[in-house]
Formats: sequence, structure tokens, C-alpha cells
Amino acid sequence: MIILLVFVLDRFLKLLAFFYEPNFKIFIDFFRFSFAVNYGLAFSINFPTEILLFLYLLGFFGLGVILLKTFTRIRYCASILFILCGAFSNFLDRLFLGYVIDYFAVFNLNVFNLADLMILIGAGMFLKNIFKGKDLKS
Repeated sequence: MIILLVFVLDRFLKLLAFFYEPNFKIFIDFFRFSFAVNYGLAFSINFPTEILLFLYLLGFFGLGVILLKTFTRIRYCASILFILCGAFSNFLDRLFLGYVIDYFAVFNLNVFNLADLMILIGAGMFLKNIFKGKDLKS
């Protein structure tokens, strides 16, 4: 349920940033809410759109397979669902707009969105379980 709520909040914040293009401080000059466009992959690495869409689909397929194999392991399922929901939100932007909407700026250097955080949190949870030695199959 939390994953779905964060997904919906991310979509809402993207719409808010897209239509109103706000630019205001959340925490001094350290953290701002503003509209930014990301045509590239993570960290704005440039790739042709066709390759990006193919990578998204390949990633969705791979994560879906892992999700099916780990269905009985709630920790793994939660981490994969975080990644899938974050990636899907960014995929929707890229599919319909040709870019991803980012809206949180840190020191005006790095701009990201909640979907990016969902991917990062999910990957961290997944790696934590692997490094703790928890078997994917059991």
C-alpha cells in the first residue's frame, strides 16, 4: 500500500511541477521544489530514446521474472515492487513526453523525483538482503 501511495504522490508532484513550474525553497537553499526536464538516463546520461525505451522494457521483464521467482519472499517482493513502480512512473513520462520530469533540487546541482528515490530504496533493500545472505529461493 505504501508503494502505491508513493507512486501516486510522485505522479501528482510531476503534474504539479509540469503545469505550474514552481520554484520555491523547501529547506533554505539546500532543498528546492522546481521543474526540470531529464532527457537522459540516470544522472542525465544521454541515450537515444529508442534505446532508453528498450532498456526500460528489458528491465521490466527482468524485474518481473525476479518478482515471480521471489514471490514468497516479502522482503524481495517489496524491493522489486519499489523499483518497478519508480521505473514505471519514469517510463510513463518518457513514453508520453519524451523526457522525465524531475522536481526536487539539492543545491541546484542534482535534480530528482520520488520515482528515482523509489528505485534507489528498492535497489538498496534488494542488495541489503543479498549481502545479508538471505536466499532468493527460500
